[in-house]
Amino acid sequence: IITVSVGNMRSKPGQAEELATQVLMGMVVKLMKKQGGWFYVQSHDKYLGWIEDDAVVITDEKGVDEWIAASKVIATDYFGVVREQPVVMSQPVSDVVAGVLLRRREQKGSWIGVALPDGRQGYIERSIVQEYASWKKSRRLTGDNVEKVAKMFVGVPYLWGGTSTKGFDCSGYTKTVYRMNGLELNRDANQQALMGEEVATGKDFQGLKKGDLLFFGRKAMDEKPERIWHVGIYLGNKEFIHCAGRVRVNSFDETAPHYDPDRLNTFVRVRRVMSAAQVPEVG
Repeated sequence: IITVSVGNMRSKPGQAEELATQVLMGMVVKLMKKQGGWFYVQSHDKYLGWIEDDAVVITDEKGVDEWIAASKVIATDYFGVVREQPVVMSQPVSDVVAGVLLRRREQKGSWIGVALPDGRQGYIERSIVQEYASWKKSRRLTGDNVEKVAKMFVGVPYLWGGTSTKGFDCSGYTKTVYRMNGLELNRDANQQALMGEEVATGKDFQGLKKGDLLFFGRKAMDEKPERIWHVGIYLGNKEFIHCAGRVRVNSFDETAPHYDPDRLNTFVRVRRVMSAAQVPEVG
């Protein structure tokens, strides 16, 4: 079970190796093998990579079942801190980011007692978290809800392999936005482009709905196959939000100040994934 706020999964064992993806505190990963101070693991979305042994707490199937069954809270704010005592100036125990899972303990005023997967305990402000069970039941995958979460992260910098508020790549960003709305997307842009249903763009993008996934790259032509290398989320009125350098809003409208001609020129197609959402049991 991941026991740091953001666990970095790398393509090879070593700090200097490529960041493949990230997993958050409370998520369960499968240990495949060990090399030195690194584990080769499989995440809940079937991604494979190497993670430092300090980032996980090792348990068996019974321990995983107990963790999944435990009463938990989920961090829903951009960032937060678990502290030793229920006061703002108390010593930190750990940082948390949106999507982190913690075991719930007692409530003390505006603070909730929590336990991390490795047993460390502390308190977090009530406004930063929600009861996980009720949060799952409350997820409604609508365009407005997708937009609300997507805009929470405006300004977060681009990070290759990033799927957390400490840094996103393009598909890590869309994956996080949709996970916080109850739908687990595939990890990479070209994989996300296979989900949902194809949407006819129409003239001036009138066939699109808020929350549709926009895919960019190279259209299939002659003997060259389609290649997808970027993804964003449509907001309406020719605007879209994506992570390119940082999370930002751009437009297909040539008269808009935030018009992005490169994205218009590399726009390939749209997929609609706004169907019945189900929050995966990741921890």
